[in-house]
Amino acid sequence: MANVLPSGWSYGPGGPVHESCIHHLQKGESPGLDEDGQLWIFLKDGKRRKPPQGDVTPDDVAEVRANVVEGWVVYYEAIVSGGSNPHIKRFNAKWNIPTAPKRQSEQAIFFFTSIQPNTTTSYPLIQPVLQWGNVPVQPSGGMYQWSANGYVIYTNQNGVVSFLSTGVSPNIDVVDGKISYTNGSGTLECNSKSLPLKSYPECRAARIVFEVYGANSRDDYPTGDVIFKDIDIYAGPSDATVTHDRKMPIPDFKPYLTINDDGTVTITPQS
Repeated sequence: MANVLPSGWSYGPGGPVHESCIHHLQKGESPGLDEDGQLWIFLKDGKRRKPPQGDVTPDDVAEVRANVVEGWVVYYEAIVSGGSNPHIKRFNAKWNIPTAPKRQSEQAIFFFTSIQPNTTTSYPLIQPVLQWGNVPVQPSGGMYQWSANGYVIYTNQNGVVSFLSTGVSPNIDVVDGKISYTNGSGTLECNSKSLPLKSYPECRAARIVFEVYGANSRDDYPTGDVIFKDIDIYAGPSDATVTHDRKMPIPDFKPYLTINDDGTVTITPQS
């Protein structure tokens, strides 16, 4: 039986998230860290406000996650190392939309690119996302349609993972994701939505990910290849090196990822 979440919860990239931990940014607002590493929302008039802290505790999250399976099933990663302050300056890519799952069972499907500070799980996680199903920010037409959204995922002062959203773009033909960040400022773009970024740590890891929650059978998964193309990963400084790898965290899982000779990356949800 598919995972059933309590009322007020949905699946986000990274796992279940409570609705009180999802924050919708208004045009002109940008998230960033202060000198103490605390997250603020910076406003157009130069002022700033604290994002809501959410109504759940780490114990609440742990209880919900205890019955959740799946997650990142396959992913590609590029890690920057060497030189002085190695980091990802730019990560652009485009990817197509697969056929939606035959069955609607409150599952959640994500295909995304991302950058994050280091090679292990760390925040913030900056990502343009193709999403379907029981996801944190849904299009007005309901959960069972493809949409694109930009997320910044961080840990709030309660120690709970929270989401900042650029807003969804539904009924799309392709996702155009762009991330740029260097010297304390940058931009996250996902189709027609953009989000300025400031005062985040430099990021050393870039990834292409297929993530799934709440699915139990082949009919719960999309069909058709998702091909990431026009991949542009630009790292600095000039003497830094970039290593590429394919990861399959769930070895017996059917989806497959191929790094192609033409520079594209193909994810096959059902192989």
